[in-house]
Amino acid sequence: MAVETKAQDRKAQEKEILAQMDEARKLLKEVTERRFLLIEDVKKLRRQKRELLDRRRELIDEVKKLRAERVKLLEELEALKERRAALNEELHKKIDSLKEARELLRAAGGEDLTRMSIQKIQRRIQQLEFKQQTSILSPEEENEIIRRIMELEELLDKVKKVKKIKDDVVYRKAEMMKVRIELKDTLKRINEIREKIGKLKEKIKTISTEIDQLNSKIDELTTAIDERNKEIDELTKQRTDLRAKLRILQEQLRAVRMGEDAEKIDRYIQEKKKIIEEKMKRGERLSMEELKILYGELD
Repeated sequence: MAVETKAQDRKAQEKEILAQMDEARKLLKEVTERRFLLIEDVKKLRRQKRELLDRRRELIDEVKKLRAERVKLLEELEALKERRAALNEELHKKIDSLKEARELLRAAGGEDLTRMSIQKIQRRIQQLEFKQQTSILSPEEENEIIRRIMELEELLDKVKKVKKIKDDVVYRKAEMMKVRIELKDTLKRINEIREKIGKLKEKIKTISTEIDQLNSKIDELTTAIDERNKEIDELTKQRTDLRAKLRILQEQLRAVRMGEDAEKIDRYIQEKKKIIEEKMKRGERLSMEELKILYGELD
């Protein structure tokens, strides 16, 4: 009867151990599958993060180029503003100079004298001189010719002076128009640059907003990856503990099947506890299964 009772006890022990092994294998499978899925998910998330980082790098490079271009335009704009100020000052001087020339023209006889022909006056003087030299004239006639020649010579001087002033007026007017044209072109270029700077500013703002959005997505992915890695670490530990538990159960099963009685199994457990206690004294980390064996809570 005693032998039969021991056999029944071993059968019961074997059944209990096999049940625990089945449960441990089931949990190990679940943990392994969950861990695999999480690892694949992390790989996917890391690819997404890498793509976002590449895109962010491209956008940052583009913003740097746009900002450099904006700086150049601002420098050009500053130079153009200085040129505009100089041209405005020069234009005022040209206007004042033109006014002075026109005043001189009016004082010298005005536009009427400018319409007279220098060549005609000169020809008339030559005709009178020729007549004086080749004709027999009375004193009155000769005096009249001399008076007329003097008047024409005086008129000729005035016409020459007025025409010279007129030429100066035309020249000064042309110079003024030249400055006005350059000033107009400068103002046009200033407006063009201001428009370009405005567009660059808007573009930089748009890209910066996109970069901020990417940063938020990258932070979210980083958090998700960290959370999954923590879970993977925990599952890795669980898998290690389950494998250790299976090894212990296998050893217990083998001991039962070899016909060892409860005393031998207890001795085996005590030996395991000693090993675990020595491990704990050395400050080594204990697995969950080892803690259960140590404190007698092994299912």
